[in-house]
Amino acid sequence: YYSQAAITLLETIASQAAVTIRNAQLHEETVNRLSLLASLQQTSLRLSGRLDLPAINDLLIGEVTRLLQPDEIRIYTYETRAARLIPAVTRASAPPAVYSDGASESAAARVVATGHPLSIMTPAPLGHPDQPLTLLAYPIHRSKITYGAITLRYVRPNPLSSEQARTLVLLLSQVATALENARHSADVNNRLAEMSALYQVAHQVTGRLELSKILDDVTCTLQAIFPCRACLIALCDEA
Repeated sequence: YYSQAAITLLETIASQAAVTIRNAQLHEETVNRLSLLASLQQTSLRLSGRLDLPAINDLLIGEVTRLLQPDEIRIYTYETRAARLIPAVTRASAPPAVYSDGASESAAARVVATGHPLSIMTPAPLGHPDQPLTLLAYPIHRSKITYGAITLRYVRPNPLSSEQARTLVLLLSQVATALENARHSADVNNRLAEMSALYQVAHQVTGRLELSKILDDVTCTLQAIFPCRACLIALCDEA
C-alpha cells in the first residue's frame, strides 16, 4: 500500500505531465497551422500570376498532393453554358483498377449542384479487402459562380483532419479567384482580337474605292477570323 502523501505526489506529477503533454500538442498544432498558412500564402502569390487553366490546374494538383497526399486526384471543369462537368486532370498513385470513374464524377456533379463538400465511404475494392476507400468531393466556386470540382480518394478511412479540410477549402477559394481572373483575361483578349479585326476591315475598306476589291478584302478578312470553306456577301440594290 502507498501512503496518502505518495498518492498525492503521483497525482501532482501526473497532472503536471498532462499539462506538459497538452502544451506540446498545442505547440505542434500551432507549428502545423503556421506551416499551412505559409503554404497558402505562397500558393496565393503563385496563383496570382497564372492566367491560363492548365497552369492553374497543375498548381492545384501539386499543392493538394504536397499538403494532403491523396491516392488519387481528379479535377473537373464546369461548363456553364452546357451545364456539364468535363474531366480536366487526373493523377493517381494507386493502380487505376482500384478506382471507379463513375463514383468520382457523380460525387463531383453532386457538390457542384449543392455547393457543399461531400464525403463517401465506399466498399473495399476487389483484391484489397483491408483497404476501404474514402471519396471526398469539394466544389470550386466563388460568388455563386461554379468553376468546377475536385475529388480526392484515399485508401483509408477519415483521411483529413478538420484543419486539413479547412486548408483545402481556403486553397480552392484561391483557385476559384484565379480561374475567375483567367476567364476575365480570356474575355478581354477575345474582345481585343475582335476590335483589331474590325479595325483592320474598316481600314481596308476605307482605303479602297473599287467595289470588287472591297468585297475581296472583306471576304479574306472574314475567312481569316472565322474558318469556313465559303463566304457569301449579298448586296442590296436600293433601286
